[in-house]
Amino acid sequence: MGQVKNTMGQIKKAYTFYGVEVSPHLLASLNRYLLDRVPTGSALRAILSNDLTGVLSYADADTFAQLRAIHGYIYNQLPGGVWGSHEKVKAHLDGHSPYYTVNEDGHILYHEKTTIQEDSSE
Repeated sequence: MGQVKNTMGQIKKAYTFYGVEVSPHLLASLNRYLLDRVPTGSALRAILSNDLTGVLSYADADTFAQLRAIHGYIYNQLPGGVWGSHEKVKAHLDGHSPYYTVNEDGHILYHEKTTIQEDSSE
């Protein structure tokens, strides 16, 4: 396995930014996206991709009302290599970014290799 490094981010089960709480189901989707490479819905994918037109097209009223808080979570907690453009989001979903795990304190760890492989030498 590649060297493990701690990022600045932390997986949260609740997150409030400027008085607005991100819905638990949206946080869960963002966390699955990071850790398990599970695609999000169209609105979250547009937010992750910095696609304003997509956000305006796909976000429902609740997501739109939480937009600043959702962006705050992405910006402050998720590693920069997995958001910011369509290319970064696609690369992460396709497995072309570091493999991320979480330690017991919820801090995001990344591994230099893009996948964790079991050591088969005995």
